[in-house]
Amino acid sequence: MKNKLHFFKYASVIFFIALVSCDKFIEIDNPIDQLTTDEVFSDSSTVESAILGLYVQQITSGTSGFLNGNVTVYPGLSSDEIYNTSASASFDPFLNNELSSTTTLSWTNPYNIIYSSNIILEKLERSSLSSSYKQSAKAEVIFIRALNYFYLVNLYGAVPMALTSDYRITSTLPRSSEDRVYNQLIADLKAAQNDIGSANESTTLRVNQWAISALLARIYLFTNQYDLAKAEATKVIARGKYILPDLSNTFLSSSTEAILQFVPPITQIFGVAEAYRFIPSSATARPTFALTESLINSFESGDGRKSKWLNQNTVAGKVYAYPYKYKTRSVVVGAAKPEFNIVFRLGEMYLIRSEANAILGNNFDAIADLNVIRKRALLSELDKNQSISKEDLLIIINHENRIEFFAEWGHRWLDLKRTGQVDLVLQNLKGDKWQKTAAVYPIPLSDIKQNPNLTQNEGYN
Repeated sequence: MKNKLHFFKYASVIFFIALVSCDKFIEIDNPIDQLTTDEVFSDSSTVESAILGLYVQQITSGTSGFLNGNVTVYPGLSSDEIYNTSASASFDPFLNNELSSTTTLSWTNPYNIIYSSNIILEKLERSSLSSSYKQSAKAEVIFIRALNYFYLVNLYGAVPMALTSDYRITSTLPRSSEDRVYNQLIADLKAAQNDIGSANESTTLRVNQWAISALLARIYLFTNQYDLAKAEATKVIARGKYILPDLSNTFLSSSTEAILQFVPPITQIFGVAEAYRFIPSSATARPTFALTESLINSFESGDGRKSKWLNQNTVAGKVYAYPYKYKTRSVVVGAAKPEFNIVFRLGEMYLIRSEANAILGNNFDAIADLNVIRKRALLSELDKNQSISKEDLLIIINHENRIEFFAEWGHRWLDLKRTGQVDLVLQNLKGDKWQKTAAVYPIPLSDIKQNPNLTQNEGYN
């Protein structure tokens, strides 16, 4: 395997960052010829170029990158959201929950970004730039690393926790427990929250303290730390900077709901990868991925999200419904993008706080936040003073999560697992094709062969 120099284009400016792209995690033959001299971090402009290159690294892989669409497609197939309509069998392993250890994309892509992040962090530490600038820059990179680890730990369970670019260390790392990974992410993000200050306050296109709070709120929810989840979500909501727009404007580049967005490169013929993946090439074409009947039938009567965020084509007499949150399938190369990929948005903060309050026994507040989302969806508000059990209220909140975040960043797959519903729901939907061990993806065999301390998940060879 050889190291490669990648050049990334961000908006209308070329930014350069030397990054190692490796076929297998931590297999690095000659790790000293890329981004290894302090000269590249001699001033803030080169640091900015490196950090912006890191953003673009996540979304410049066409439709083959993980955080560039596949984080939505793969878990969507694994759960009960979408199915592939084409004759191609390439997506069947995800749909049928029959992945093999030769599946690598959702593992190698995040680890490449993590490796690049570690290089930047190490270069920043050794640079002579001001301490305050280095702190805010490191905070931004730490967030990106944490975001990738969040998806790795949720897809694979225990994973190697690489906090250095030193291949002598990473090449033999064992898997760290989920608790240890989460503890590291929380510690990193809390430090980043303190260090980032007011950096990037005026934009949603780069990490700021509110994006960090959003990721922390999600992690606290996933780790059952409900008071802390509520507190972080409240920070973002109370900021007042983010506002729920109407359903038609939620996913535009100008969305007032967006907390953090990734910008598709202007060199791509498509905008947001989900739009290119989900929207058929013509009004008479079958979509590659269609929504399941289970999901379609879960919408309440009058739910505006069904009319605004779904579309359908009829092909050979069969109706195929598909996700239509992002509506621009392709654009002229070099033209402005009408939509950006929303990583975090305000609606999630309301539903995180609603769920946390419900579990903490604050039904009135939980329903109040739930009603914010329902009102935007043109649904009737629920009685905040009603007598309802915690269990029944959580069922309503889980349903709202399913509808609000369908076909979006793997929310449904992750929610099914963290709420303990995955076996029940998928056994009913997929029958004998579902096995409990399929709740985590297989570690790539190629990496296991290279690392004697790396073990496979149960149920995979």
